[in-house]
Amino acid sequence: MPLSAKDVNALEQVRATLAAAHDLCASRGIRLIVAFIPTKFRVYHDLARFEPDSEVASWILNDLPDRLLALVAAVSREIGYLDLTPPLAEAARQGTLVHFPDDSHWSPEGHRVAAQAISDYIMRQR
Repeated sequence: MPLSAKDVNALEQVRATLAAAHDLCASRGIRLIVAFIPTKFRVYHDLARFEPDSEVASWILNDLPDRLLALVAAVSREIGYLDLTPPLAEAARQGTLVHFPDDSHWSPEGHRVAAQAISDYIMRQR
């Protein structure tokens, strides 16, 4: 779904919070890493079929991951950024149930996929 004006304004609060978090981390010699956690819809949208009269059938993906990446980079190039959409979507394409079927929370396998992606990211940064 497209970002609302309220969402766009909220990104300014995110920017301010990230700047403060970055300053705090940097003052202690810690590198801040931001992980984008996608919605269930973003993970499964290419795999799901919706009835034409379903409200979800008209939903579109917004550009939030790209906006967040740009926001993070604008605060500081020293902040790491990891979009968890690709590893979760790839696991889903391979048949792994990364979310519980009846709600939007990650399943144990979803947590495993995310943890592995974060671990891999951190190891690549060394």
